[in-house]
Amino acid sequence: MSDATKSKYQTTPWQPTVDTSNGDEKKAGEDYTDVYGGTPTYGKPTDDGDPQAPIGNIPVLTAAYTTAPDFVPTQGKTDGSSNDDSSMGSKGAFKINLGALKTSEQSFLNATTTAVNAYETLKPTVTNAINSPDLFGQMVGSVSSNSGYTSLSAGGWGTTTNMDPLDKEGVEFAATMVPELHNLMVGAAGVIELMGSFSAMLNNAGQMYTYTDSSAAFTDLP
Repeated sequence: MSDATKSKYQTTPWQPTVDTSNGDEKKAGEDYTDVYGGTPTYGKPTDDGDPQAPIGNIPVLTAAYTTAPDFVPTQGKTDGSSNDDSSMGSKGAFKINLGALKTSEQSFLNATTTAVNAYETLKPTVTNAINSPDLFGQMVGSVSSNSGYTSLSAGGWGTTTNMDPLDKEGVEFAATMVPELHNLMVGAAGVIELMGSFSAMLNNAGQMYTYTDSSAAFTDLP
C-alpha cells in the first residue's frame, strides 16, 4: 500500500474502527494509517441497533396526466354556493401570465414523467434483490453438506469444518440491506408523488385565476 495516493480532497483522513482481537483487521488498520496517516480507533465498531423495519408497501406509480390542460373558465357555480365574494380578503390588482404558467407546468410534468418511468424501470430490479434468498449473504455458511463444506461442526464427508468468521457479518449485512432498499424505494415514490402534486397545484392556481378573471365585472363606484 506504500504506492497509494493520498486524497487531495480529504484534509482530515477518515479513520477505521479496529477490533484488536481480530489480527487481520488490526493489520489492515495499520496498513491504512501508514498511507493516509492518523490513528485508527481501537475497539469494536458501534452497534447501531436492530435494522429498520420496512415502512409501508413499495407503490406503483402512474401519471394522472402528462400534458398540461388548457385554462378554461367554468361559467357559473354549480355547487349552490353564493356569489358573494366578501370573504375573499384583499382584492388588490394582480395578474398571471397564463402562457408562462402553462409552460412551467409542462416542464414539471415532463420531469415527473421521466422520474415515474425511471422508478418503474428500477422497481423490478430492486424487488428481485429484496426477495432474493442469498444475494446479500443470507445463506452464507449454509452450503449443503454433500459439497464437502458445511456450516455445521461435523459433516461434509466426515470432516470437521468451521464457519468463516465473516459469515456472521454477511448475514447481518443482508438483514440491514433488505429493509434499507425497501424504504429507499418507498421514499423515492413519495418524492415523485410530491412532484406530481406540485404540478397539479400549478394548474389549479391557473384554473382559479382564469375563473376569477372570467367572473370579474365593473361595478358602480361608491
